[in-house]
Amino acid sequence: MLKRSSRMLTAVSRNKLSSRFAVTYYHKTPLSQQQRATTTPQNKIKSLEDLVNLNSLDGVDPELIRSLINERTTELNIKNELDMLKKFCKEEKTVHESPMKKFVRPLWMFILMSSSVYLLLHLTWWKLERDEKESELKQEVEALESQLNKLINQDKNHNSSKDDENTELSDAKPWFKKWFW
Repeated sequence: MLKRSSRMLTAVSRNKLSSRFAVTYYHKTPLSQQQRATTTPQNKIKSLEDLVNLNSLDGVDPELIRSLINERTTELNIKNELDMLKKFCKEEKTVHESPMKKFVRPLWMFILMSSSVYLLLHLTWWKLERDEKESELKQEVEALESQLNKLINQDKNHNSSKDDENTELSDAKPWFKKWFW
């Protein structure tokens, strides 16, 4: 920011570096020296670029060179300070915009990871339950098969005892009747 008074040109900038400290830069150049230095008609030098184009600096007023350097330095300082202020304003906006914005990606990653772990564990649990149910059903099938085998054996034993009785009765029959009933 530039402040002009009747005798002085003052460049003032305030940068907020942190909440506690403020850096203030004051650059004062007498306005009368700047006007006197830039109005020298003998060389018609108005900027540092004009000085660069000269073959030598002989005959150039040292006050003119000093004022041009100070002017350019002031311009660059003001430009740098404005850039820094813009940067600080952007940082403040991003900080004040959304403080949770930093945590959105890690939060999504956590949700994705936790849901995949949950699904994997749930799948494992289902597989274990299915294996357990399958083993219970196999045991039930084996129990029913053994019960069925027992019943079949009992029926065979019962039928064999009837056959024994029938064989005793059939022994009484003649041999030719055994062949034809």
